[in-house]
Amino acid sequence: MDPVRNPYSPGAGTRPPALVGREREIDAMDIALQRLLLGRDGRSEMLTGLRGVGKTVLLNEFEHLADARGYFHEHIEVSEDGELPPRLAAAFRRVLLSMDARRRIGERVHRALGILTPSTGRPTPATWPPTWPGSSSSWARWPATTAPACSSPSTSSTT
Repeated sequence: MDPVRNPYSPGAGTRPPALVGREREIDAMDIALQRLLLGRDGRSEMLTGLRGVGKTVLLNEFEHLADARGYFHEHIEVSEDGELPPRLAAAFRRVLLSMDARRRIGERVHRALGILTPSTGRPTPATWPPTWPGSSSSWARWPATTAPACSSPSTSSTT
């Protein structure tokens, strides 16, 4: 095969043009994430394989799925050097800081919406949709909610 046109280009975690043959793993992870959001148990996935078969690429895809579902997650590399506890502690700290930042942003958005709407918490027909001063166009999209709740589940990907 022509090396220029060959879609396989090995590299640690480098995403190929298509994740061919990984639909089962991707679907299983998406189902598990959705079940967890409903308070149900989800099945764990363990990725194994030789170097270069796409384990890291698949973990990165799982992170994208978790992001899309509103999960907090952290990626850590684990080795046999005995450094797991401090790595986990650092990862948990980053997740908790992210959760706190999202909560504070949500509170600020909620406060701003309270200023923009009457005391009922609902926009009035006369003021909805909002427009920029000096502009006749309204905002294309106004958030229905502030942000995903900070109680969303947290996941941790390890390789």
